[in-house]
Formats: sequence, structure tokens, C-alpha cells
Amino acid sequence: MDKKPIGAIHSEIGRRIKERRDEMGLNQTDIGRVAGVSQQQIGKYEDGTNRVKLERPINIARALQVQPGYLLDTIAPMIASSNLPMRSRSVTGLCRPLRYADS
Repeated sequence: MDKKPIGAIHSEIGRRIKERRDEMGLNQTDIGRVAGVSQQQIGKYEDGTNRVKLERPINIARALQVQPGYLLDTIAPMIASSNLPMRSRSVTGLCRPLRYADS
């Protein structure tokens, strides 16, 4: 069975967190310390167990030395093509400005 659209979105953000963390040779504790969350929380984000609150990608992106859009760009098409109500799709509009936020 396919994941619900919102679950797939959080899994994708977690995948991007792990991908960049691995590229940088950092561990979950390193990222959690800078992002203001525990190592366990970073692990749960990466494996899709916990949802990433919208403000968290900004802090995590800072720890990964990337723009927040790095974590969020790939989810915009997922949101647009999902069966989420239009109110939920407004998250797509919130993701665009994060691409340009200081990290």
C-alpha cells in the first residue's frame, strides 16, 4: 500500500536530511546539536517516523550548510500532484520563500 501523501512528504524531507548529512560526513548528534533537537529526533526524521515541523528544516538546513529549499524543493511536486485538499496544498507556497532564506 502506498504511503499517504503527507507521510511521503515527510519521508522525502528525511531522506534529503540523511543524504546531505552523509555527504558532509556528519552524524545525527552533530546535526541535532546545531538544529536544536536530539540525535534520536534527527534519526526519526530521517526514517520518516516523526513528521518534521515546518520551522525545523530551517534549523536543520543551517546545520547542513544548505538553503532550506534543498530539503523542500522535491516535495512541491508531490504536494501539487496529491489528493490533499487545497488548504493543505498551500504548503507549496510556503516552501518557495524558504529556498531564499538565509541558512
